[in-house]
Amino acid sequence: MANPRGRYFIKWDEDHAIQFKSKIYPPCEPTFLPAQTYLDICIADTRLEFINLIDDKLGTISHDSDHKAILMEIKLQERIQLESEEPKNPIPLYKKTKWNKFGNNLNRAYLSEVPDDRNLSKEEIDSFLDTINDAIKIFIENTVPKATSRIRSQYYLTNKIKKLQKLKSNTLTLLHRLQRNNNIAQISATKLLLKNIRNEIQNEITNNIERHWEKTLNKVNHRDPQKFFPIINKVFRPKNRTEIPNLHLNEAERNLTLRCSINITNTVNSEIIIEDQQEKVNIFEAYYESINSPRHLNSNTRLREIIDAQTTQFKTEYDASYAAETTITNFGPDNKAYGPPSEVEGPITHVLIM
Repeated sequence: MANPRGRYFIKWDEDHAIQFKSKIYPPCEPTFLPAQTYLDICIADTRLEFINLIDDKLGTISHDSDHKAILMEIKLQERIQLESEEPKNPIPLYKKTKWNKFGNNLNRAYLSEVPDDRNLSKEEIDSFLDTINDAIKIFIENTVPKATSRIRSQYYLTNKIKKLQKLKSNTLTLLHRLQRNNNIAQISATKLLLKNIRNEIQNEITNNIERHWEKTLNKVNHRDPQKFFPIINKVFRPKNRTEIPNLHLNEAERNLTLRCSINITNTVNSEIIIEDQQEKVNIFEAYYESINSPRHLNSNTRLREIIDAQTTQFKTEYDASYAAETTITNFGPDNKAYGPPSEVEGPITHVLIM
C-alpha cells in the first residue's frame, strides 16, 4: 500500500485496532482479476475465530464479478438461534388459554373421588392435594398454547396479509358449501382461487421477511464504526445474560441475611460472601424492603402491635390444634363436606383434619 489511502488505512489500524478490537486479514491470492492485485481485505473482530486461515490469510471464491470474494468461515461459541427456529423452552401463552374449557376437561379427566362423609387424616389430605396438583400441571402442559415458531412468525404479518387470511377463510367456507351441493365447475374455480390466495400469502410473508433483513443490513454502515460492530454483534453474537457479581456484606449488613433466611456458609475476614444467584436477588429485595417497608407496614405503631398480637395468638392456637389433631366438626352421612345441612345453629367451619 504505497498510495496515500493505503498509508492512511495503516495508520487508522495502528490507532484504532485496540479500541475497536479489530484485525486486518488480507486475501491469500489476488482479488482484482484484471490487474491481479490485492484490492479486497477483511476487517474482523479479534474475538472471532476463523477456521479457514492460510498463513493468517483468508481464501477467496469466484463469483459474477471482476473481483473475487473473500471467503470467511467462523467458529461460533454458541449456536445462533434464528427467529424461524423453535425456541428451546416454549413460552406458555396463558392469555390465549380457554380456562372454562380447561376446567371442564380437567373435571372429566380427574376421576379421584374425595370422601365427603368422614374426616380425612393429614396424610390423606396431602395425598389428594398432590394428586390434583399433578393433574393440573399435566393439563397445563398439554393444553396451554405455547409460543412456537409458527406464532413467532406473526411478527412479519401485515394488514394486507391479515386481509388475505380472512379472504382465505371465507373462500374455504364457500368451498365447503359448494362441496355439499356437488357443483363441480364452481368447486374447481374456488379451489384455484384458494390456491392463488395461499400463494399470495406465502409470497407476501417471504417479501416481508426479506424486507426486514434488508432493513437490518442497511443499518450496517462501515463508515460509522460506533454503530457498525454493535449491529453486527446484535445479529450474530447476542449478549449472554449478565451475572451478578458476588456480594460482600459486613457485620452491619448481617441483618439482611436474616430477612431473607439465607444460611451463611462463606465468610472471609468477617465479611459474608454471597455467591448463589438467587440469594443475591434475595439480598437486594431485603435491602430495598428495609428502606421502604417501615412507612408502608406501620412499623412501631399501636395498630401494628395489635395486629401482631392477634396473628401470633391465632398461629399459636392453630399449631396447637394441628399438633393435637383436633377437629371443629365431624363429617358424616348427615353432614357431608360438599353439602352440609342448610339449617344449623351457628356457623360451621369445615376442616378436613382428623
